Amino acid sequence: MKKNVILLSMLALCTVGVTETYGAGITDLLATIKKKGSPKEICKKASFFSGVVTIRSFEGALCKNKVVAAVAEQICPNAASDYMDSGCHKEAVKALAGKTPAQVTEEAKATGTSDEQKLVEAAG
Repeated sequence: MKKNVILLSMLALCTVGVTETYGAGITDLLATIKKKGSPKEICKKASFFSGVVTIRSFEGALCKNKVVAAVAEQICPNAASDYMDSGCHKEAVKALAGKTPAQVTEEAKATGTSDEQKLVEAAG
């Protein structure tokens, strides 16, 4: 019981941290792409116990960032059959605010942060 409480507390803290700081989340996504060798790997459903961060981690909190949202919408519908029902997809639709994923990734190439530009490049 005590272990469960500790794990749930850690998950809650991680969720708050990722929601407030998208840069750390993007760095984690880049690490997953590098480790797994394919941008499609970031589309898989995440598991707290796997230790691997995906776009869908933390109820899709990373997809509140419009660049992450654009990358997710470009690659994940074909990479994960259950993506369209995910929290990431729901957050991505809001984050894109009517823009297409292609428009957002082009903007990120020109004016995004270093990590955002690396994510767009890594996603292909």
